[in-house]
This record gives sequence, C-alpha cells and structure tokens, in this order.
Amino acid sequence: MKYLFVCTGNRDRSPLVEDFCRRKYGRLGHEFRSRGLEVIKPVYYWFNGRKSASLTPEDLDWADEVWVMTEGHRQMLSDKHHYKGKIVVLDINDDYDAAFKTDRRTLLKVLEKKIGLDGRGNLVLSVR
Repeated sequence: MKYLFVCTGNRDRSPLVEDFCRRKYGRLGHEFRSRGLEVIKPVYYWFNGRKSASLTPEDLDWADEVWVMTEGHRQMLSDKHHYKGKIVVLDINDDYDAAFKTDRRTLLKVLEKKIGLDGRGNLVLSVR
C-alpha cells in the first residue's frame, strides 16, 4: 500500500508521521510520503534530512490512502483538490513542533496509540 500523509506546511506533523511509519512498518512493503497543503517556504527536516514539499495531483494519484491531520485538511482535499479517494483523519492538531524533542516524543507516543495494523498488515486508525 502507498500512504500519503498531509498537513498544512509539511514541516512537523506529516513528515514525522511519515518517518514513524517508515521505521515501524516499512519492512512490510508499504511506501510512505508526506506533503503540505500550503508550503510557503520549504525547510529541511532535521530528523530525516528531507525537504518539505507541496501536495501535487501526482501525489494524490500515487497514493492508495491519504491520511490527514485534521478534519479541516480533509475538507481542503475535497474542496480545493477535488479528491474522492479514501481519507483517514488522524485528529492531530497543530500543537507540535518536531524541532523540539519533547514535542516529538509526545507526538510519537500519540502515533503509537493511533496507528496500528489490520489483519492483512495494512495501516488502520486504532481505537486504543
């Protein structure tokens, strides 16, 4: 499966979720990307050395599932990008700054609780 994680600026939340899933579930053959709806100034992520990127139609075509951080992101995908595919809302508000290790650790704990696997080895939103 190909998973695309989307947040507002592709600076903190979506790249951290991408990195988390790649490390934890990458061995299962899944592919992961992260993008931002409104990347104003691209930055390099300090934790994986990649550069933030804006969402493109090609990204949406590539993905089997799109996971967004908030209901507002889901709405923007539907309204602005006319996306009709599967969207999962993680419900992670913009309270995290991945540059601060305490925020990163907190978000990683949240992700451990929110993301799991179904019986076929695909990502699911956990109800733990």
